[in-house]
Amino acid sequence: MTNEFTREARYAVLKSADVMQCLTVSELIELQRIQAKVEEHRAEIGKPPLDCVVVESDWPEYAPTWRAIEARVTGAEQPTSHAFDDSATIAGLESAVSHLSACLDEFRALLVEVNDVCGRDGHGGPLEEGESEIIDKVRAALSMRTEARPQEPKEICK
Repeated sequence: MTNEFTREARYAVLKSADVMQCLTVSELIELQRIQAKVEEHRAEIGKPPLDCVVVESDWPEYAPTWRAIEARVTGAEQPTSHAFDDSATIAGLESAVSHLSACLDEFRALLVEVNDVCGRDGHGGPLEEGESEIIDKVRAALSMRTEARPQEPKEICK
């Protein structure tokens, strides 16, 4: 099957945020009335409600999505499940991995410091100079990651 592919404007799409910003109340009511009428018509003729995905042209998934649709329509080889592997997506993933790696390195270093504080006598003991700052760092890290209240230093050391 080799069909020629032509992009068509088959759907009218209005972004909700734009609609809410620019339409008057009476225009919103009219738009909702029109939408309801179209939905009722689809139901009357036995069509299911539309369930669509919209990909804006400035999103990195836009071009790969069009390529996947074109491949399906023309019968060309289907893209793999990694259809969204364009350079912008890869760069975003690499950036996220780099950030997470840096976070892990910080947490590992912090755990070493906490282990040193907690491991002196197995029970915590009195804090030496600078060690309360380490505990404050642990509290801050825990409060960013969980809604639970940070533990007291002696509880961290148990």
